[in-house]
Amino acid sequence: MSADRSTSAAPVWVALLLTAAIAAARDNDIGAPSDYLRRAGQAADHIHADRNDLWTSFGPTNVAIHGISVAVELGDVSETIRRAEQVNTTALPADLLERRAQVFIDLGRAYVQRRDDATASAVFRQAEELAPEEVHYSVPVREALREMLKQEHRYATPELRPLARRTGIISS
Repeated sequence: MSADRSTSAAPVWVALLLTAAIAAARDNDIGAPSDYLRRAGQAADHIHADRNDLWTSFGPTNVAIHGISVAVELGDVSETIRRAEQVNTTALPADLLERRAQVFIDLGRAYVQRRDDATASAVFRQAEELAPEEVHYSVPVREALREMLKQEHRYATPELRPLARRTGIISS
């Protein structure tokens, strides 16, 4: 099935393709995520804009953000960073703070994978400034923070413990 760009089904179809891309990446399927992203990108490119039809964050920027998420799920740190540096979220509707924050969340996770905890802490803090609830209740962020705490160097990561407290991982 492909979504006709003139129907209201297109945003839902793209959302399903993007969900499938993330699921395939989490299943460590190397080929499927890029196919899903390509198909979602083709459908989203037809509108040449970023919208929030049916609360689906429909458009090319959201496809690019999912590309970042796929890269971090596959453990490809370099690709995650490259994609995050290229995405421009300013075209997103103003109410899509969660999508903007997702870029920082995934980028922070990549820096944790690289064991650059100082940068990861700073990037998670940027995500928190945009959408605190997305950081505080994100299972991947909480897992990343726990990993960072295991190898903590307090002088290098002064933002880590306060962030861990705000997420409820550690108490005062």
